[in-house]
Amino acid sequence: TMSYENKENIFFFRTNKSIGPYCIANSIVRYHTSSDFIAIQDADDISYDYRFDEQIGLMKEQTALHSSGPMKHSILPGYTGDRHLREPTLMCGPKASNVPLGRFINGTRMIERELFEDLNGFPGIFCSGDICFDNTVQFLGIKTAVTKRVLGERRLHPDSLTNHPSTSRASETRDICMQYLWNSLHA
Repeated sequence: TMSYENKENIFFFRTNKSIGPYCIANSIVRYHTSSDFIAIQDADDISYDYRFDEQIGLMKEQTALHSSGPMKHSILPGYTGDRHLREPTLMCGPKASNVPLGRFINGTRMIERELFEDLNGFPGIFCSGDICFDNTVQFLGIKTAVTKRVLGERRLHPDSLTNHPSTSRASETRDICMQYLWNSLHA
């Protein structure tokens, strides 16, 4: 394990109750940062050293306000989610029923701060906020720079939001969030 306690550029934020990653991201961006770019990553994922430079360079080169790139799956002990084993590298672009114009990878998402603020951040739902954000960006025609170079590793483990019984694909929480997504898309 790595220790971050002596790193001046890494901060830990705790909430009194579980509010989900998207509400936490919104709060951190609004009240604790001042950068021009916002990079999103789950606490259990790994970004490669070149990620930020590559994404900012690509966004500037393409005059894009949003960026994403692939993540390699890294399977940890106890993981049982077979759908991820079929896709060793999570790529941007594949279309799905919940992202009809093609998905982006939230663990490598980078957003210009002004766009994030204009869109009022992620929706305040417990899970699937990234999918709502993807659809909003695409339906508004916001230019996104996508790199094909793998930018990091998505660590798959039994306690992640994707796999936890209370928030997995078949859970009531996920169903409620997906209903919110569809209602917001058709509003």
